[in-house]
Amino acid sequence: MQAMSWTQARSTGVREVDSVVLGKLLSSTPAVLRIVDIREESEVAECAIPSMFNPIHIPRGALERDIAKHCPNIDAPLVLVCQGGMRSTVAAKTLASMNYTRAYSLQEGVSVLVQLAAMQKKMPDQDENVMGDDEILQRAASALAEQERNQKLCLMFQASLGSKHSQRLRLRRKDLPSVLWLSQ
Repeated sequence: MQAMSWTQARSTGVREVDSVVLGKLLSSTPAVLRIVDIREESEVAECAIPSMFNPIHIPRGALERDIAKHCPNIDAPLVLVCQGGMRSTVAAKTLASMNYTRAYSLQEGVSVLVQLAAMQKKMPDQDENVMGDDEILQRAASALAEQERNQKLCLMFQASLGSKHSQRLRLRRKDLPSVLWLSQ
């Protein structure tokens, strides 16, 4: 059997999730959602997924052999995570071919989980009785997605200025994403 490339996996309809969808999955199905880290041992040593996500580590090379040991329910939601989202896309396609019905690839990779955990820790002055962990995760995911959209907007606007312009683009936080201005 020939290995599938990332572009082939994406073109065959692999379900990918971004930080917003991940936040919704985490808040709606926290007990059954499994985060599966498919990175190699050396990558995990460099940047571990925060324990709050209760990740399962199965290197990509052992996924087909070991997934049933850790996740016997083929209908449970699985979010596959790699460094940048490419290997997890191929792995999600592989699991779909093994009849796993809810295998998702995390588009942005492990950095999303690290950022979500950091944002949850930074949530200011929230009464724990008013807002639970699930809602905090969902808000953090939404904030992260908003931040990523704003960064893309900045890059697109800077590119439209052309190389002859040397102005710096700035975003005012309170007006995001609607107001952009240039400072000289």
